[in-house]
Amino acid sequence: MLFLLPLLLACSPVPVKGGERLCAVASTAHAAPAKTEAVKTEAVKTEAVKTGTAKVTAYTKSCKGCIGITRDGTVAESHKRILAADPRYYPMGTRVELTFPDGDVKVYTVRDTGGAIKGPGRFDMLVKTERFAVEWGVQHIKYRVLPTK
Repeated sequence: MLFLLPLLLACSPVPVKGGERLCAVASTAHAAPAKTEAVKTEAVKTEAVKTGTAKVTAYTKSCKGCIGITRDGTVAESHKRILAADPRYYPMGTRVELTFPDGDVKVYTVRDTGGAIKGPGRFDMLVKTERFAVEWGVQHIKYRVLPTK
C-alpha cells in the first residue's frame, strides 16, 4: 500500500554561493509524532536578478593591444552588442540590458574581458569608431542582468 504524505518545503531566504538556495523537505504527517524527524536537505537553483548602475566605458576592435577577436572567440563587430566584463561576476554569454540616458534600452552580451574591467559594476562596451568611444568617455548606466535561457 502506498501512502502519499504532505510535504513541507522551507528554504533559506538568501541564496548561498553559486546562486543556490538551501531547502529542507519534511513530512507534515502526524502518524508518529515523536519520530517524524526525517529531514532531507537539497540545493535548489534560483535566478537572482542583478540590477544597478555601472561605470561604462567604450572600446573599439582596433584599440591598442586589441586583435579584433573577443575573449570567447567572437569576431568583434559593434552591431553584435558586445560587452567586456569581469568574468568573476559575469560569465561569458551573460546577457545584460543597458538603459541609456536617452531612455533607449539595448541588450548586450558579455563576450570579452579587459585589464581595467574589475568588479560587478564595471562594463566596457564595444563600439564602431574610436571617435565615438572618446566622445562616450565614462558614463554611469543602469543595467539589469537577464536570466539565462
